[in-house]
Amino acid sequence: MSKTFYNVITLASLASLLHCAYSAAQHRSYLRLTEQPFISLPADVLAQTIISLVALIYGATHVAGAFQHIKSDPVRA
Repeated sequence: MSKTFYNVITLASLASLLHCAYSAAQHRSYLRLTEQPFISLPADVLAQTIISLVALIYGATHVAGAFQHIKSDPVRA
């Protein structure tokens, strides 16, 4: 696939992660206003966060290009 595709995946997943952070902050604010205890984040926010993180890692590794081999130094070994 083209590098543009991976750039789009990376940017979309980064935007999605920012949306997750905003949603988590909104949820905490709502709980404070209604004086409810914080137990955990809603399942949809958790699922979106995990999916976005995996997509970001996938896209970033392809945008970075080919990995280079690590050369060992026989003198130090």
